[in-house]
Amino acid sequence: MSEFYAHTAPGETANWELLFTGGCAALEGGECEACERLDPKHGHLNKVAWWSAKFCERMFPSGSPEATAARRWGYLTGLWHDFGKFALECRCDLTSKLDAHRTKSQAVRWRSG
Repeated sequence: MSEFYAHTAPGETANWELLFTGGCAALEGGECEACERLDPKHGHLNKVAWWSAKFCERMFPSGSPEATAARRWGYLTGLWHDFGKFALECRCDLTSKLDAHRTKSQAVRWRSG
């Protein structure tokens, strides 16, 4: 399976933030310690979704149907905010940053075979 990245960082891809981490407890509506502490090895979308859900939920009285709905919508919004980064062109744009001499179009050709 391919690895997808959210943000670039200086150096090799080992220093980059992963875009998504499967198996996150927050995907099932649970609490996620890695999301809460903004673990750099945990998926970017996971963390944004988790925090967005918490923020949205707090706009309404605790335990209310509105708070529950807001939490769910906030979570979905957080997951989708960088959805385009799964696209080949975006991944190539990010990976081209590893080599300052490689253009975006060269990276697309390189990644697509």
